[in-house]
Amino acid sequence: MSRKKTATLMPKCAGAALLLSLIEISPLSAQQVTQLPEVVVEASQLGGVEAKAEASGSAYTVITAQQIKDRQYRHAADALRAIPGLHLDRAGGAGSLTAVRIRGGESNHTRVLIDGVTVNSVSGGDFDFATLLAADIERIEVLRGPQSGIYGGNALSGVINIITRKGSGRPAVSATLEGGSRGSYLASGNISTGNDDGYISLSGAVRETQGFNIASVGSEDDASRQATFFARGGYAFSPVFRIDGMLRHQRNRNDIDEDTGPGFGDNVLEDVAGPHNERRQNMGQLTGTLNLFDGAWLQKFHGEFLGDNFNNVSSVFGNGFNNGNRTKFSYLSQLNFGSNGMTHSLSGLVDYTSESLISSNIAGERKRNQTGYVAEYRLGIMEQFFLSANVRYDDNDSFENATTYKIGASYREPSFDVRVHGSYGKGIQNPTLIEQFGFFGNFASNPNLVPEESVGWDVGIEKGFFNHNYVIDVTYFEADLTNEISADFSVFPFRPVNLAGISRRKGVEVSATAHLTDNLTITGNYTYTDSRQPNGLPELRRPRHSASADITWLFSEGKGKVNLEAVYRADVKDIGQFYATVDGDDYTLVNLAASWQLSDNMEIFGRAENLFDVNYQEIRGFNSAPLSVYGGVRIKLSD
Repeated sequence: MSRKKTATLMPKCAGAALLLSLIEISPLSAQQVTQLPEVVVEASQLGGVEAKAEASGSAYTVITAQQIKDRQYRHAADALRAIPGLHLDRAGGAGSLTAVRIRGGESNHTRVLIDGVTVNSVSGGDFDFATLLAADIERIEVLRGPQSGIYGGNALSGVINIITRKGSGRPAVSATLEGGSRGSYLASGNISTGNDDGYISLSGAVRETQGFNIASVGSEDDASRQATFFARGGYAFSPVFRIDGMLRHQRNRNDIDEDTGPGFGDNVLEDVAGPHNERRQNMGQLTGTLNLFDGAWLQKFHGEFLGDNFNNVSSVFGNGFNNGNRTKFSYLSQLNFGSNGMTHSLSGLVDYTSESLISSNIAGERKRNQTGYVAEYRLGIMEQFFLSANVRYDDNDSFENATTYKIGASYREPSFDVRVHGSYGKGIQNPTLIEQFGFFGNFASNPNLVPEESVGWDVGIEKGFFNHNYVIDVTYFEADLTNEISADFSVFPFRPVNLAGISRRKGVEVSATAHLTDNLTITGNYTYTDSRQPNGLPELRRPRHSASADITWLFSEGKGKVNLEAVYRADVKDIGQFYATVDGDDYTLVNLAASWQLSDNMEIFGRAENLFDVNYQEIRGFNSAPLSVYGGVRIKLSD
C-alpha cells in the first residue's frame, strides 16, 4: 500500500476515539491506583516561584521527565505535540525550522523560557524549537492565554517554561547512546549530585542525521546536527540566602532547499545542495534568593543574558546573519501572610531589558530598552478558592508605553472532585526588529508598524472520577487581536502591515487522563481552533482540528514498557504556488516506543516514528520524515 493511501485510511477522529475508550473501560481497577504527586507550575506566578497547579486560573499542561523518557522524545518540540491548544510546524525533518503556535496565535506571540531565561529571538521574536534537544529537560510547563501581565511582550498567546534537571541525591553518571534510520545517532550524558544545601548538574548531548530530501523533486538528502552543553547549580549559604545559576550553549545546523527556479518566486522548492542554516545560542542566569521571616518575605535578584547568532547560506540571496543580544535584570519582593484558612501573597517586580541586533538585513545596529513594573496579588481561601490578579506597565523607548494585565480564578470542590477555572487578560506584542527595519530579497520592512494587542478569556471545568484516577478538563477560549501584523503580498517587494479590524480566535480544548491500573495509563486531547483574519478568512497554518492520544503500558514488574502515541491534524490552510491560499495536508501519525530494564544500571530501548509511513507535509512544499526506526542503550551509575 502506498504512503498516500495509508494516510487516507488512517482514522480521522483520534480525539473522539480516545474519549470513547475512557468511557468503555471498567472503573473498578482505577480505584486501586495510587494518587499522583502534587503538580506545581512556577511559570504561573511572578518571579518563577513554584505554585500549586490547582491555584492557577489559566489553562495549563505539564509534561514531566518521565513522560519524555517513556515516549522517547528527542526534541522538545515533539513533546509539545501532545499538549492541547498547541500546534507545531516543522519545515522538513529534525533540525529544520520549527514554530509553535498557541490558540491560533503567531509563533512570536509565545514567550519561551529555559530556566528563567527568555530565549525568543532578538530579530524575529519567535523561538526556533529545532535547536532544543530534550536530553536534559526535567519539566515543560505550558500556560495558555494572555500572560503579558507578568511577562510583557512575547506572551500574548501564552508561555512555554522549560525547566532542566538539577542534581539530587548521591553523585550519579548517566549516558544514552542511540542509532537509527538515515545515519542518525544520539549521544548524551549527565553528571549530577545534590542535597538540601547545594546541587550541580552537567549535561551534554549531540544528535546528527543524514536526513532525507525535504523538496518534492530530486534526491539530495538534507542533513542536520544539534548539540547542547549545559551546567546548572546552586548553593544555600545560610538558611535564608541561596544563589542559583545556569549556563547553556546550544546550536543547530541544517541543510535547506530553496525556491531557485525555473519559476523563481512560485514558492516551490528545488533540490539544491549547499544552502544551510546555522544557529548558536549562549545563555545564562544568576539568581539570589533571600527568604526572611520563615517565608513571609521573599526577595529575588535576577540577571540573565542571551546571545542569539543565526547564519544563512543561500544560493539565491547569498550569505546572511542576525546577531542579537539580550540582557535583563530584575528585582522581586513578595510578602506572604494569612490566617484562619486565608493566604495572601503581594508581589512587586521591576525588570530592565536591553536588546541589540546587528544583521546583514538591517542598516547599522538597532537597540531597544524597556523597563517594566509589575504588581501581583494572590488569594487562597481554605485551599479551595484561589484568585490572582496582576498588572504590568512597560516604559518603552521605541513604542508608546503599554499596560497589560490578567485576572484568574480557580475553585476546587473536593467532595465532587471538580475544579472550575477561568482567566481574563490583555496581551501585547511589539513589532520585531526585522519587521521594522529589515530588507532582503522580495521583502521590505515597515518602520511605521505599531504593537499588536489582544484581549482574551477562557473558562473551563476539570472533573475527576474514582479517586482522581480519571480526569477530564474542558476549556473554552476566545481572544480578539487588533493591529495584527501580516504580510501584504499585493505590492513588490512585499511588506508587513498592521491590519485594520479585529482578528478573532476561539475554540475548545479537551484533555483526558485515565490511570487504569498501576501499569496502564491513557491520555489524550482534542482542540478545535477557529482563527480568522479581520476579513473573515482563516489564518494560515492553524488547524481547525487537532488531537493526540497516548497509551503507556508497564509489564514484568515495571521492567518492560511500551508506549503508543497518535497525533492528528485536519482542516488547515497554507501558502501555495505564487502565495495563493491552499488546503494543507490532513494526517494522522503513529509512533511506537518500547524499553526493557536489563538491570538497575542499564536499559535498552527502541522506537518507530511515523509507524505507518504516512506521506505528509506540515508546511506546504516541505516533505516530512518517512518511517524512521531507532534503538539504543541507557546507562546510569551512582556511588
